[in-house]
Amino acid sequence: MTFRNLEKTAGQDVTEQAPLSKELAPVTEGTPGTRLEKAWDKALNALDSLDLPKLEKPETESLEKNLEALRSRLNSPKAIRALMDKHPEKQDIWDTFKRKMDILTDPNAEPVEINKAKPYIDTHVKSTILELAVKDLLTDLGFDVSEKQVQNKNSKIDVLGTNNTDKSIQVFGVTVEPGEQLSAECKCGCKSYINMQLNEHLPEIQLPGHLGHSILLTTSDIEQIAPEKVDSVCRPNNTTLVNLGLFEADIVNALKEVDRT
Repeated sequence: MTFRNLEKTAGQDVTEQAPLSKELAPVTEGTPGTRLEKAWDKALNALDSLDLPKLEKPETESLEKNLEALRSRLNSPKAIRALMDKHPEKQDIWDTFKRKMDILTDPNAEPVEINKAKPYIDTHVKSTILELAVKDLLTDLGFDVSEKQVQNKNSKIDVLGTNNTDKSIQVFGVTVEPGEQLSAECKCGCKSYINMQLNEHLPEIQLPGHLGHSILLTTSDIEQIAPEKVDSVCRPNNTTLVNLGLFEADIVNALKEVDRT
């Protein structure tokens, strides 16, 4: 049932929803119809006077909150630099990243060197950055997160978190109960890359190897692919699609500015 014109009462927020239509009441001509109309209005007025709590959609709210927190770790050179500094265990990758960036910004660099440097940044570094951001978010929410990719079946799980608390945790619109696990496959790539992954790796290898709740988290480039195709991969594996709200280009461009901040 929906309520009519719910307002703030007793200092509490309540949700305003669409009014109930009188068409639901069987009104006939004459006095009986008038009595029914008055009774209907009286019932609606009684509902208006109730001190109702705020109606919430926790899973939807958690999704938006989680995505906002995740984007804040990836959407600027300063944020990415902070993420790198937080993970000194990846220093070898960061050092290589810096050397590759020096080549790309060197006007005298040889074409062969440039061709070798660009793929490292466009593939390896951006994927590492996205996975680390997801791991940090899950850790902040209370998950115990595996430091390395976890081998299961023929695949390695990008991010695996276990809820070892005594309370349920809501993340990316999914409720993970105590003792349950959450697997996340992270894809940072353009339309052609994600489309290729949907054709083979995701449905045949990666998603079937997930443990517990299954998440496919991708950059917004996935919006350029037919929803029916994405659904045909996610649904059989009980996988929830999560759109990061940032495009691959947003992350790559921020990466390329890291050493200039």
